[in-house]
Amino acid sequence: MSGDGVVVDIMLPFWGPPELLFEAVRSVLEQSDPGWRLTVIDDAYPSQAVPAFFADIDDERVQYLRNDSNIGITENFRRCAELASAEYTTILGSDDRLLPDYVRSLRDFLSRFPDVDIFAPAVVVIDENGDRHSPLADRVKTVLAPAPTAGPVRLEGEALVASLVRGNWLYWPSLAIRTARLKQIPFRLDLPIILDLAFILDVAFDGGTVMYMNGAPSFEYRRHGSSLSQTAISDGVRFRDEARFHREISVRARARGWRKAARWAALRPSSRLHSAAALPGAVRSRDSAASSAAARNAFGR
Repeated sequence: MSGDGVVVDIMLPFWGPPELLFEAVRSVLEQSDPGWRLTVIDDAYPSQAVPAFFADIDDERVQYLRNDSNIGITENFRRCAELASAEYTTILGSDDRLLPDYVRSLRDFLSRFPDVDIFAPAVVVIDENGDRHSPLADRVKTVLAPAPTAGPVRLEGEALVASLVRGNWLYWPSLAIRTARLKQIPFRLDLPIILDLAFILDVAFDGGTVMYMNGAPSFEYRRHGSSLSQTAISDGVRFRDEARFHREISVRARARGWRKAARWAALRPSSRLHSAAALPGAVRSRDSAASSAAARNAFGR
């Protein structure tokens, strides 16, 4: 932990509705623990309301940067990693919200488990309007997450890889990640939609650890139809990338002798079920590319 009391650099790569960005920023400003820094990186979003909003914030912990041109999500994530300097970093979604005790809870866990690479808090899901929401995808995540216990759950090695390729139950924007890991492991340019899962599994293969801080939620994840991941579902990109990526992980796990992880990566049940669930909508939309990608991922080898 840095000497100035900063627990976490909250990096916020922005592109999207400004109103949701403003909610996200206010949720940081309202933290019960002041040990944070916020850096917003505007990816050249065409709105004058955004710089005007930050011009009115009088808080030295808040920095607003604007890219000269749109560089895309992967490069903006890489810039977040380059600029972060606290021991831990959270890459907050510009439509998500921290609950008031996010930083306080993180500080507590860091004092108890200083060797953990990634902290994953309990999360609640909200919709476009900020109301509590429980769609099928998130009910499945709840089932896939480690079973509730009396304390936090630590995962590493084969157990971590097997758990996440069976189905990714983590919420990327909620994670507090050791900044040294962000700087060490590059985001995959060829996997823009699942770069979060790819990064976490690279950490796992490199001996890293994830601590699931089950208990009182400290993060609100917004689920809505206009997100990048939902758009990628509609055009089939996500399913093609998932199938290719899981094949790669199966080979890597087998080379380590992690037979359970290799088997789950080959089966990829959550990814297949997701594809099967999306298939009727793709067929109704008469999108042959999306239908083909969803069918291949759901039923192909």
